[in-house]
Amino acid sequence: MQLKIQKLRDRIASLLSPDKIRILEPMKYHTTFCIGGPVDALFMPESEREVLNILEICRELEIPWMAVGEGSNLLVRDSGIRGVALKTNRALSRITVDPPFLQSESGASLSAVCHKAAAYGLSGLEFAYGIPGSIGGAVVMNAGAYGNEICELITRVWIIDENQSIRMLSKNELNFSYRNSIFQQKQWLIVRVELALHHSNEQNIRHLMHHLIFERRAKQPLDLPSAGSVFKRPAGIYVGPLVSSLGLKGCRVHDAQISKKHGGFIVNLGNASAADVLQLIQHTQTTVQQKRGIILEPEVQIIGEDRAPQF
Repeated sequence: MQLKIQKLRDRIASLLSPDKIRILEPMKYHTTFCIGGPVDALFMPESEREVLNILEICRELEIPWMAVGEGSNLLVRDSGIRGVALKTNRALSRITVDPPFLQSESGASLSAVCHKAAAYGLSGLEFAYGIPGSIGGAVVMNAGAYGNEICELITRVWIIDENQSIRMLSKNELNFSYRNSIFQQKQWLIVRVELALHHSNEQNIRHLMHHLIFERRAKQPLDLPSAGSVFKRPAGIYVGPLVSSLGLKGCRVHDAQISKKHGGFIVNLGNASAADVLQLIQHTQTTVQQKRGIILEPEVQIIGEDRAPQF
């Protein structure tokens, strides 16, 4: 693999400036958890053409790749990632509006998309304000809050498929379900997303956005690094109160801790490892299943190379 990475770096050097190429880059600098071992190569393209060129070279050299936007909802194991991480938040960040439709490239942050919609008096996306991450990541995970999901707004999505061809897919081709989509099974990169919103008053939209972010700050540990909600919500059950009822809030392994503020979050108190977080996840799952007979499924995406935990 290292020989392939060297060949890849040599070829990418003609496409990107040196500051856009990182070799053995710690992923803790590129995730909201501030956790993660080194990726073989991390590239930060600044155009769709650069993205296509990098993916084509990865295909030729048979090097695996993954897209990383804002790095939220992501836990990278301590031994890192073999292959390429592609940061798309610079190359794919444009947002355009043709009311009532909004089109956003996948690397744009959810907050930026929400503000753009509000500026045009378009409502429907307020629930997503304050959810960390990019619009592309939100589509991959079918992100949601307050009884809403991003799939409810999507009309079309443009992708780069496994053959480096750009295709347009309609909503009914994306297999959306709770915190799931076809993108979790396919090696596709989302280029652009179209949302259908509805007209409203900008002041009312911003009032709701500010109300929801105030609620998030009051209830969630937004002052500490995390990957957001750790577990998917079982039908009819809220994970935070469930974890709290079992006395697990505040439980910690080294610098990884089940938040004292919200039992559905695991936070990094400073120098937590992925192994620390994984032990807490397993402990929570085991306790909940033994005490309540409920199986908790992780919502956070766990990727990278494994290693024996060291405690």
